[in-house]
Amino acid sequence: PQNERRVVWCSIRFLLVSQRNIREAEEDVQHLFIAGDQAPSKTGNAPDTIRKVVIATAEVTTLTTSHFYWGGITVTGTSLYVADAPSIREVSTDTGIVSSLSINTGTLPPIVNPSGMISDAVNIYFADHYDHTIKKAVIVSGIVTSLAGSAGATSSADGTGAAARFKSPSHITSDGMNLYVTDDQSIRKVVIATGEVTTLVAPHNQ
Repeated sequence: PQNERRVVWCSIRFLLVSQRNIREAEEDVQHLFIAGDQAPSKTGNAPDTIRKVVIATAEVTTLTTSHFYWGGITVTGTSLYVADAPSIREVSTDTGIVSSLSINTGTLPPIVNPSGMISDAVNIYFADHYDHTIKKAVIVSGIVTSLAGSAGATSSADGTGAAARFKSPSHITSDGMNLYVTDDQSIRKVVIATGEVTTLVAPHNQ
């Protein structure tokens, strides 16, 4: 509804005043979560903050205050997941308690710099920015697999799985069947079921 959207934007304007930089925003049905840096204090760098906005009432509370190496955020159920290089943190949307997701990369190289994230409530899909890959982490087990791209190999080649190439992928969104990834100056589509990668939008000189 129009009134709710107006309230949310008023809340965001308030947060822009109290935080130096809004890094990421994510929403569920009832809340908007805003992650950003606080303005530095006279005694040094201030911690980072995640705020929770109740959409219906515009009530703003501080969910947690910590130090994050910001990547993307995604919310599912009562958990907000934060890409905090080189790990993934879990923040309870009820209590603000922060914990680390237990990660098991198996034979894959360690996670380097998780960036954009999206969740389907079972898995977290994320761009490993400096590893140039798209990965999947199973929330319950923490098992990480590579969906597309090859660790450390960069180009804009389309392909399936490890045959595809990325150049520092960052933000991710999804329609449930595909991932859409901003990758350097391109927008790439990744089929979740197969790992097939195609380029939807490419630079003019490519």
